[in-house]
Amino acid sequence: MENVTLGAVIIWIICGIITAFMGSVKGRSGCGWFFAGFLLGPIGIIIAAIIKRKEPQPEIKLTVNYPNQKLEQKSSEKFYEDRSDSENREEHLKALLHQATTLKDTDIDTAIRIVREVIREYKKRDEPFVNLKPVYFKLAYYLQKKGDRNGAWKIYNEMILEAIKQGHYLILGMDLGDIYSRMALMAEREGRYKDAIFFQIQSFINKNEALHLQARKKELIPIDEIINKTSRLAQKAEIESWDQYLRKRLKPLLKQLKRKSPTKDPFLLTPKKETKIKNRYIFLNNLAKKQLNLIRSELRNQKKIGITMS
Repeated sequence: MENVTLGAVIIWIICGIITAFMGSVKGRSGCGWFFAGFLLGPIGIIIAAIIKRKEPQPEIKLTVNYPNQKLEQKSSEKFYEDRSDSENREEHLKALLHQATTLKDTDIDTAIRIVREVIREYKKRDEPFVNLKPVYFKLAYYLQKKGDRNGAWKIYNEMILEAIKQGHYLILGMDLGDIYSRMALMAEREGRYKDAIFFQIQSFINKNEALHLQARKKELIPIDEIINKTSRLAQKAEIESWDQYLRKRLKPLLKQLKRKSPTKDPFLLTPKKETKIKNRYIFLNNLAKKQLNLIRSELRNQKKIGITMS
């Protein structure tokens, strides 16, 4: 009986060794797979045989010249352990973004991983959205380049939510205007001309709202500019009388935008001025949403676009 028990233990140990070897070859933990093979026996060997190989993630390395130190190479993980001041952190993040740019044509997956890492670091530091925006745009572009369009659209939605979360009423419209402008470009590349028209109009409205709140009446973007930008798209979408239609839809909002701004010195804020600007923004935003919902419904025949609206 003892010989039978000892033999079974030896067989299970051999199964563990075989499983550990097979797991190690496929990039898994040898120790962990030894215990799996020891406990499961031949079943562990079968599992180890059918699992996919785990490809190692390439280590992100770059050369950074730190103050009072020799030029050296450090992985991003080691750097974050060693960093001592904000100047070094900012230098390192810029170097990471530069590395992503050099890798985008040869190793797009690593480039995307680097940019995501930089965004995570910026968020930890509560970086203003104005600094986050170009990094988000880079990530969305890389995802498009890879062919992950759904991933790119998710980034644009995340940007909109981040802008609303951080944005001050005076500059929020500029940030959202830039985002919707990029979304329009992407929609056009995908042949979604009606969506591209809608995003261009949204961008136009957002930027003009911001200019109005900043008392920059002379800089308001004329309606002819948005008509020119969207007329070509309207032709591709087979929309007739686009000029007259858009002028009619945007007329109520443009009339309000040409009115006097709530304050002459928008950047010299007092609680009273800030309340006026906020109330004016809410009024304009509600009016814009009403017009945009009409445009969207008429463009898409009641079909929702599926992108977050501000």
